[in-house]
Amino acid sequence: MMVFVSVAAAACGGSRSGPDNSRFIGSWSGVITAPAVAATAGFSILGAGGNAVSVRYFCSDSSGPSGSVVDANSFRLSPFTCAPSATSTCSTTTLALTGGTGRIASDVLWMTLDATVSGCGSSGAVSFTFRGTKPAPSLAPPNAILVLTPPSPVALGARVTVDTSRSTDPNGRPLRYFFRLGPPMGSAAEITLAATFGAPGTWGFTPDVPGPYVVRLTVTNDVLTTEEVSATVIAGGPGLFPVTAPAIAAAVGETLLLEGTDSADTALKPLQFAWTLQSAPAGSTATLTDADMPVARLAGDVSGAYRIGLQVTDGASAAIASTTAYFFERITRLSFFPIDAKYSRVLDRLVFGSAAPGQLHVFDPVAQTDVSVPLPFWPNSVSISSDGLRAAVGHDAAVSYVDLVEPRVIGTWPLSGPYAADVVLGDPVGTGATPFAFLFPSGAGMFDGIHSVKLSDGTETIFGLHGATRAVKHPSGDRLFALTTNLLPAQLYRVDLGPDGTPAASVEGPYRGDYPMGGDLWVSGDGEQILTSAGTRFRTSDLTYSGSAAFGYSPNPSIVSADWSADQGRWLIQPAQGLTIPSPENTSFWTVQSTDLASGQETAIPRLVGDGATYPVHGRYVFYDSTGTRAVIVGQVSGSTDYIIMKL
Repeated sequence: MMVFVSVAAAACGGSRSGPDNSRFIGSWSGVITAPAVAATAGFSILGAGGNAVSVRYFCSDSSGPSGSVVDANSFRLSPFTCAPSATSTCSTTTLALTGGTGRIASDVLWMTLDATVSGCGSSGAVSFTFRGTKPAPSLAPPNAILVLTPPSPVALGARVTVDTSRSTDPNGRPLRYFFRLGPPMGSAAEITLAATFGAPGTWGFTPDVPGPYVVRLTVTNDVLTTEEVSATVIAGGPGLFPVTAPAIAAAVGETLLLEGTDSADTALKPLQFAWTLQSAPAGSTATLTDADMPVARLAGDVSGAYRIGLQVTDGASAAIASTTAYFFERITRLSFFPIDAKYSRVLDRLVFGSAAPGQLHVFDPVAQTDVSVPLPFWPNSVSISSDGLRAAVGHDAAVSYVDLVEPRVIGTWPLSGPYAADVVLGDPVGTGATPFAFLFPSGAGMFDGIHSVKLSDGTETIFGLHGATRAVKHPSGDRLFALTTNLLPAQLYRVDLGPDGTPAASVEGPYRGDYPMGGDLWVSGDGEQILTSAGTRFRTSDLTYSGSAAFGYSPNPSIVSADWSADQGRWLIQPAQGLTIPSPENTSFWTVQSTDLASGQETAIPRLVGDGATYPVHGRYVFYDSTGTRAVIVGQVSGSTDYIIMKL
């Protein structure tokens, strides 16, 4: 359903009484939702004064209800019945509005419209919720429209079609769609493509357990990205199902909107909402407002996680759900674009390389403060010492050694080879010794081998392992593991270091293309496992295969970042955005058990709230902090080049 609404202030004549409607006047755009349907919508608020409002284009003949302003932030709408009209499933349908409200909070307009729909021998209650902002007139984002058919209730085993074809771009640019399914607990349903010979395929899913199935959609034209829209269908017979939006994040003092608008009752009964604050950080005195509305509000006063519960009732039964809101003292958009990132657990700091100008950044993820070190050249790769106090930076034909505590550049030395695709900082051999940096070139220099540079005087040696462009160091410091990503098939190697700390021998893995390797690798802190970006795991002892990480999707997507924690006994994994559906979005991260790579747990990266809008955050790097228990997320704000850091 595509709905365009116009709200016009009625010219009353004579003097005004009560609050005026000036705050509502202007152009608005946003998302309107109803059972099983979500669509972007736009409307205008026009008027010549007074406190009366009139909603236009609510009905098919452009008519709509009238109402009055209650206070400076809200208005109330009166009952109104639309003229009968035809739909795709019924020749005569009547929509009767029983009432509605509008409210502005944090420059966002919310309207809730309750109505009954009757026709073709049936009738039922339905609620519409609109959320919109005043966009900048120069921006023309795509219009995201999501329709699920058939609507609730849906029988188990009956396929539900996910239709995004009505989405448009005002400037005619090609669109890309990212959508995923939030099924009930215990469901194995996935969004898949059903193809018919000689006809375009359609996306959909098949409900397999009773409950709500929430589909969330974002649309991009590769310049601008829409806000997320969602639609819900209920499967498996009668029931009441509360649905809360994914986790969200903001700075302390901001007001977050907690959405329960996807909650549904298969009997289409009107719903009542009761939000509660279940837990808050120590010292917080925050309370919920609009706790009896589909959308409640919370202004966090202390940094940390706030757990919020939602109880939904239909007059006969009740059900509960919950969500989490994160507040941070500061959320800083980085002033640089990260080229590579590592984490020092000893310092509890992120270490970034950035270009234009070339710098190394030591970033505190809690205080959101940055200390930068000028580099002589742009960095290509970064590695951190085992004690977490030093870093090696790979450049094009050079390497730098950096003290992270002061911080400062200790020295920079030239390389005989070209571009350093990766760098590994070795451990010192002997008391007071200076370590080696191991450089892995790409491009024309990939057949040179591994360049070893002593970081006291720049002495360089080359070990003849050709084609290795990515590597990690074993926690013992006596060996490296390398991938020959520029050769086919990619191969895994162990590189043993000699008494002087330089490569002395290499051992090739036992497979030649039997298992996917991907383009990167990580080693567990206990020194027993190697995890590749293809999700395959190998034993460090003999390089034999020992399983694949399970994300709940098949085939598993590639991994862009990973870390391991002995305290958790789990791998922390950031998947890449899949090119096919189904695939996990990079707006979530996962953990899997270290023992069998199973029991995958997905955690949505909190969406960033600010400037009156909500932005998905795409994970780029993930790390465990100094305690090994909290995740540090380096994410890119959707539709921009801005990066932010969250410690969850």
